[in-house]
Amino acid sequence: MIHSPKLVDVGSAERCLQHPHNIIVHYCTSHDEVGCSECTSKNHSACAVESVDSIAVGTIDSVEYKHLIKELTEVKHQAEENEKAALDNKLKSDKSLSSTMLDVRTFKNDINAHLDQMEKEIENQAKDANVEYKIAMDEKISESKNVQKNVEKCLKEFKDLETKATRLFIKITRRKMDLLKFRHDSERYKPAPAQCFSFKPNVRLSDIFRTSNNLGKLEIGQECQGLVSVTDPTEKLTVVVNEKQTRRGTNKPVAQKELCSVNQVLKTNEVNSDFGTVMRDSTEKENSKYDVDTNSETNSVVFEDNGGPNLQINADGKLIVKLFSDKEDCDISGIDMISDNELVLADYNNRSVKVLDMIKNKITHEMKLEYHPYDLTVPCTNTVAVTLTNTIQIITKSHLLRLGDSITVDGECYGITSSRTKYFVSFIKPVPKVAILNHQGDVLQTFSSDHIKRLAIKRPRYLDISPDEKYIYVTDFGKDCIIQLSASGELINTFSDASILNGPYGLHVDERGCVLVCNYGNDNIYEFSADLSKHRIVLSKSDGVESPQVIFMCNKEEKLYIASTDSADCNEIQVFSHYECSKL
Repeated sequence: MIHSPKLVDVGSAERCLQHPHNIIVHYCTSHDEVGCSECTSKNHSACAVESVDSIAVGTIDSVEYKHLIKELTEVKHQAEENEKAALDNKLKSDKSLSSTMLDVRTFKNDINAHLDQMEKEIENQAKDANVEYKIAMDEKISESKNVQKNVEKCLKEFKDLETKATRLFIKITRRKMDLLKFRHDSERYKPAPAQCFSFKPNVRLSDIFRTSNNLGKLEIGQECQGLVSVTDPTEKLTVVVNEKQTRRGTNKPVAQKELCSVNQVLKTNEVNSDFGTVMRDSTEKENSKYDVDTNSETNSVVFEDNGGPNLQINADGKLIVKLFSDKEDCDISGIDMISDNELVLADYNNRSVKVLDMIKNKITHEMKLEYHPYDLTVPCTNTVAVTLTNTIQIITKSHLLRLGDSITVDGECYGITSSRTKYFVSFIKPVPKVAILNHQGDVLQTFSSDHIKRLAIKRPRYLDISPDEKYIYVTDFGKDCIIQLSASGELINTFSDASILNGPYGLHVDERGCVLVCNYGNDNIYEFSADLSKHRIVLSKSDGVESPQVIFMCNKEEKLYIASTDSADCNEIQVFSHYECSKL
């Protein structure tokens, strides 16, 4: 339908963009365009043209107008969201940058701390050698002075007798043997050339810094999903931004900037990586790499006893814990889990704490200690507490293992376990007891024969707590028993049967509340109910268990880890997979 143009208020009319002196009066339905009379006559003479005023009637209620308003509103909302997201991304990027740079500084500080530690060790080695040498020289000085003193005495005697020929002759005759002795002593205490120190740098360590131009690699992605530091000491350090995308493999990072590509970073207290060597001992040591022992037979047994079947356990291989640098066979006296893929171990014989990567079956960290470690626990992420005679030593793990604070205790401590706020510690001297300490080392409670009626502890060893922290379980190696205490200090129960327990050592309370005990003397593992009233053998010598010392269960991975001592398996941790069948 064609409408005739109406009179238009020129002041409020829209002007034509092509002919600004004209106002818009027509709409071409064929081209969906508006224009003035001149536009219509030139470009739309053959088209269906209508009056703008006529066709505009009802526009505000039209579907097209409502749809346009909706779309514009959506676009405006999207722009607002984009602005908000961009502002938020700026904050996230700043936060991510701060976190990443903190990781970089932490890594650098760890390296510096490790270098300082290695420098201190080599300095102590050199000083000890110098002290020994000076002691030897002092001995030669002292003996040389004695020779001088005796010779001077002899010369004086001769001088005094020069006017008395007979007595001089007798004295000379008697002193001839002394002269031989003086000459022998003088030659005997003649010092060798002076001790001289020189330094041979660790070539591998030197090559790392000589061939590396950076500290690590930074990957910048489209969206920061979180910062993850790859700390595998056998691979180059990478700080990954946008970890989720790169692991999925769906998107590549938008850009990559290399901070560093150190192919062999300073290996975390790197097993056998020293600062250098004083030439008095120039032996360099190499890292050891181990493979999973897949040749062990796999047995599957369902154990049944008073309460019916409970755990099915399968032999699942072995983890190698001995290092090339270890001077003794291992004696793993403590096990705990420090991360999803890592066990932390106390090696009593080699005076060290080791971190074992279970996926690679490889020791990745080692820290040498001044004293033999008895047991350890992981009270919180990347923190280990180790019992060392009269001290609980804190060790932290980042890229390296580092010594933290130490807690001095009032006796020789042995076993240790922990909760989020407390340590539970057994003491063997001077008074056998169990103590509860906070993480600052303050003693909260003490349980001994002097404090609890009917409690007779002789040689407490390992201990653990129930999942709800209501009970403490302790093995007593001296009385061949297991003791159950309440957290408030009451004796709940004691299991003692010489036909069953023979040297109980390590124990672990699982998430069901059942107690797994290393029965050292009888070469088996016992499982006890929470109240110690029921029990059964779950592993024995026929399963390859011999002289078991410590045990740890990872419920998440459904794995059981057992370390033995005084056996052929002392340099390995036996791994068993398990699953729950029914409650004991």
